[in-house]
Amino acid sequence: MIGLDEDAELDDRDVPRLRVALRIRGDSLDPDFLTQQLGVAPSFSTRKGEVIARRGREQLHTTGVWTYRIEVPPGTELGDAIAHLLAALPEDATLWEEITSSFSADLFCAVSMENDNQKTVIDPEVLNALARRGLAVSLDLYRR
Repeated sequence: MIGLDEDAELDDRDVPRLRVALRIRGDSLDPDFLTQQLGVAPSFSTRKGEVIARRGREQLHTTGVWTYRIEVPPGTELGDAIAHLLAALPEDATLWEEITSSFSADLFCAVSMENDNQKTVIDPEVLNALARRGLAVSLDLYRR
């Protein structure tokens, strides 16, 4: 870990709050097929052209969307949250090649910090697991 004394203890206030989700988007996306292939139910999905009522208003989706989001307890390191999400998904390299070559796919991470100096870690094994799946990481960093 860079910049962190290994003997230092962290409490929940030192680690930012997190939201982590796999996002897959594309015009030809079939949510039922992706759900079957990935083996988990999406948190949200829609086909291109569907009208979905969300937050009290109707929205026409201009592309297909499949999102799988996990709940992340306070005090969880970013790498641990990503590893937990990836553990629910298949490792099949051929499947991920098909998904990432057909659709836009990334791992979205919202990092909400209470102050200017908070940190989190992603271990090399987790980075390798993301790379094997061809998934980019999209970070949304903000202060609460």
